[in-house]
Amino acid sequence: MRLFIGVKTGCEEYLEALQRQLKKLGGGNYTRRENLHMTLEFLGEVPPHKAQAICGALGRIRLGRFMLFCEGVQAFGRDILSAKVGGEMGRLSALHDEVERALIGCGFEPERRPFKPHITLVRRFRPFGAFDAAAVDATRNDFCVDKVILFESTREAEKLVYKPLFTHFLEP
Repeated sequence: MRLFIGVKTGCEEYLEALQRQLKKLGGGNYTRRENLHMTLEFLGEVPPHKAQAICGALGRIRLGRFMLFCEGVQAFGRDILSAKVGGEMGRLSALHDEVERALIGCGFEPERRPFKPHITLVRRFRPFGAFDAAAVDATRNDFCVDKVILFESTREAEKLVYKPLFTHFLEP
């Protein structure tokens, strides 16, 4: 099973509006609406029996909900464009740390790379000409982080599908 842990933003309409602007400026592999999310931890291939332990560990996280926002576009890596994320970043970092601790308790190694919150809009972006991310409308869109989701990444009918396997709701 190919697994990752993430959060849904609830602002897919806004993210799609950013994608519509980007499609006028370049081609690439655009993330489908139902797959838009922010990854907290990518786990990769995991044996099915380990998924239960992950669910149990995530269910023990005791953190409250908090607010973030999306605002405009940024380059993420060489050819990836993502929505910028801001807001209560200290609380997001605390959630990431709790998820990582939970995973360590399940036998996973801690991530060596620093956590860089983002929402991938397009991979393998190829601009039609000169490209400036600042030219994309940067209207702010707030969202509440109220749950953590264990997703399985699969392919169905040639499409990438992120199936929620377990949802842990954060405290009000």
